[in-house]
Amino acid sequence: MAEYLDFTCGGVDFVVDSRLLRAVVEGPLLTPVPLVPAVVAGVFNWKGKVQTCLDPSYFAGRACDDPRYGLVLDHPDGDMALCAEAVGKIFHVEGQGVIEAEVLAGRTFIAVGAFVDAVRAEIGGAGAASRADPFTG
Repeated sequence: MAEYLDFTCGGVDFVVDSRLLRAVVEGPLLTPVPLVPAVVAGVFNWKGKVQTCLDPSYFAGRACDDPRYGLVLDHPDGDMALCAEAVGKIFHVEGQGVIEAEVLAGRTFIAVGAFVDAVRAEIGGAGAASRADPFTG
């Protein structure tokens, strides 16, 4: 069974594999970081650790104007966070294929590994070349 968390950022509906979700932090006080690409929304403190908060809508040509939530996700390189304007619910999906496609209809799936790779490329200067695939996994 697959589980996905539904959230909105920059007016775009996203889902992420909820098994990677460590916490939903409400109202993180984001501190802007100067001289970094716009994909980095800022940083916030979570359990005594500084979390870099990334804006998934950046790769859709948008911006998360009112980040009310930080979604802390588990990643092999350490925790990461995505900013969100609204957080919906967790979808439980049995099997795959048509049923899964119906549940995810109209939402952009974030493949965390591909997303992190695209962010690294953006920060490293690859720019537009990396913008095509951060959601395809």
